[in-house]
Amino acid sequence: MPGAEKAVRGGARVFGWSRRHRCTAEIVSVTKKYDDGRMDILTRGVERFEVIQVNEDRSFLQAEISVVEDEPGKPATEMVTQAVRLHAEIAKLAGAEPSGPDEHAGNLSFLLAGSLPLDLDFKQNLLSTLSEAKRLEAVVGYLEAILPGLRRASKARWN
Repeated sequence: MPGAEKAVRGGARVFGWSRRHRCTAEIVSVTKKYDDGRMDILTRGVERFEVIQVNEDRSFLQAEISVVEDEPGKPATEMVTQAVRLHAEIAKLAGAEPSGPDEHAGNLSFLLAGSLPLDLDFKQNLLSTLSEAKRLEAVVGYLEAILPGLRRASKARWN
């Protein structure tokens, strides 16, 4: 199939077999090694793709994939500013330094959502959305929905 490639590319491994859209992940660092050989790792998403066909003939999964590209277009400046502001407020409420990604970063929606422990189904839906503007709108909506509870929890913690 034209545009289809093997699901292991340039050292990045595939995660998320249960969904149609996936992302290769590059291991950035090993944060902890266990005596039994397991490891906690920090990864970075590299490239989104769609699985065309899975081959289960061997002891490991293989797949033909098609790389997923975003639709053209950029999110509105106001949406970008709002997303970064909401992200910074959540970081501050969590006691972290609000030093999120630069407003001009590519794929800002992924950077903002990836830096917070958000619902995995929500993150998967972002992965399947082919418009940065729509993803950023979804991130803003999600952050606006969780912020009131986080504010209440923060006030209760400090009282």
